[in-house]
Amino acid sequence: MASADPKSAMVDVAERLLGTQGVDALSMRDVANIAGQRNTSAVQYHFGGRDQLLVEVFRRRVVAIAEARRAFLAALDADGRGRELRALVEASIVPFAASVSGSADGANYAEFIVRLLPTVDYFGADLDSPGNVNREIHQRLVDSLTHLSEDQAAERTSMMFNMAFSAIAMHMKRTALGIGTATGTFDDYVEHVLVVAVTALSAPQSL
Repeated sequence: MASADPKSAMVDVAERLLGTQGVDALSMRDVANIAGQRNTSAVQYHFGGRDQLLVEVFRRRVVAIAEARRAFLAALDADGRGRELRALVEASIVPFAASVSGSADGANYAEFIVRLLPTVDYFGADLDSPGNVNREIHQRLVDSLTHLSEDQAAERTSMMFNMAFSAIAMHMKRTALGIGTATGTFDDYVEHVLVVAVTALSAPQSL
């Protein structure tokens, strides 16, 4: 699988292998070989190491999700719902759920994204779509939580995102492994996550 652009080729291969093998089983030697690189240290040479390659794959996935969020938010604004709490929660969570459930390998992708989230600047320009949609949704949510101070609202919003994405990733992984007794559809589960997220954001601040 030789390519005039070895970096792009290795990102392509790494993304495909992450979907089929998961992050823990990903071999840098396999990535280099399948991408047509004779030097088995090609990942180190072009990216600086395994972690940097994973960030490149993560960036590609998250930017695509951000673009879907931008379209989702634009549709909400057109309907006059762009400041509603439930709608804003949907704008953040639904595009993520749709992205990771869009293929048979989605459980591994969801686990991969959630694992890397704590190590990157989620609001950085290189992970966002034009217009900083991730930051925009976050700020609108903070502004809507008028029963909390701004700092409390920002902290709770970040906490909600982390819990929601982790819950979806765990559900997908357990389903793929045949673990658990849930009988509803994936959409049912996402709806449950949305309800829990809205309820958590609406709760008063405890003393």
